[in-house]
Amino acid sequence: MSRVVDLNADVLAIRRVRAAAALPKFFVLCCVVFAFFFYALEENGWKTALCLLCSAVLLILLARYIERGSRWAVWLLTAIVLAMTALGVGAICWGKGSKLERAQVAGGAALMLTPCWILVSLGWKANHNRATVSVIRAVSRSPWSRVPREQRSREAMGTFATAVIIYVAGLLPAGLAALAVGGHLWVSALVYWPIAAFAGRIWNRGRRQSALGLQEIRKLDTRPPVLLLRSFGDDNLPLEKRYHLFWFLFTARETLTLESFVVDQIWRLGPVLAIGNPSEPLSPLGAAREYIPDDRWRNRIQQYLNESEYIVSILGATPGLSWEFQQIQALGKEDRVLVVFPPRPAEELQRCWVLFQSIFGRSKAPDLQWQPFIGVPLLAFCAADGVVLFYCKYHHETAYAAAFSRLFEMTGSSNALIG
Repeated sequence: MSRVVDLNADVLAIRRVRAAAALPKFFVLCCVVFAFFFYALEENGWKTALCLLCSAVLLILLARYIERGSRWAVWLLTAIVLAMTALGVGAICWGKGSKLERAQVAGGAALMLTPCWILVSLGWKANHNRATVSVIRAVSRSPWSRVPREQRSREAMGTFATAVIIYVAGLLPAGLAALAVGGHLWVSALVYWPIAAFAGRIWNRGRRQSALGLQEIRKLDTRPPVLLLRSFGDDNLPLEKRYHLFWFLFTARETLTLESFVVDQIWRLGPVLAIGNPSEPLSPLGAAREYIPDDRWRNRIQQYLNESEYIVSILGATPGLSWEFQQIQALGKEDRVLVVFPPRPAEELQRCWVLFQSIFGRSKAPDLQWQPFIGVPLLAFCAADGVVLFYCKYHHETAYAAAFSRLFEMTGSSNALIG
């Protein structure tokens, strides 16, 4: 028996609450900019600058709680926007100046407050799905907790330091460019964008250098492993990230890949292992890899299939992946398989799923639902009592995060898929 889970309402609620959280983040940016100008231009401006920076810290906390679905945080944001509206109305009604000047103030206030109220309303709409929003958590495995004390670690530290220096040094030309055109921040962002992109790529290289190998991971984490199966061509498949207010700091293309996101989600089940591509000079972000000669990788896959508690596969149609599916079928481990659908066109997903069906059979791999259209499949969990398929109209980071959260919620535990 198969079940279909529609994730569109969950993803919409998450996007709404994050849009509402963008408002206090924008206020944070304004506080930081004004604090800089007060400190630089006024003789005793450090007091005002300090107050603005303290306000920025409080606004950051407010944004975090809004993202977690806290109703009191949305109430507080509403109160802030309401106070801004009251100040604007007071300035229009009782402020000094001609009718033309008051009309200009009214137009500026309407232009500023209208998007604020729109974002507040989105926060209230998302509050109807507080349970969904509150369970979405960013899952990440800090590279600092597993950095090996060896030469590779020192090389990674040097790479990280280089990236930080570039990030900081890039502020100088960006600030000069903004001052040259009268303080327009968008000019500063345009100048800083390529610098941040370059620094981001260097930072990612440091993360890859600091990653432990498969044998080192297994010594530190003795739980039964989770085996990740995929085509080598999907190793660096990009996944669309959620919107960030400071987007120019996260512009490196390989900042988020489908594999790294999936591995971060399922690492709670056990150390995630994979066979690496022998031709790659440096392991990509994601599963811990072991590099095996071409004539021995099949034997090693069979060994890991026997040892693994769970098997996670990024759906594909290569001969090597098809052989791995056949080994899962032969070992009778179909009930411990999680299939991740990559962000590819629906026609390609259908073709790969038909191949998967030909190996697992329709009882373990039912037909995909395209009519009525509720979205493209993101996950398929093959359990003992049937297959659960998760659909969404989107295939970005937020959609996959909602799919994994619903999966763990349905199975009753964040630490096990099979209870």
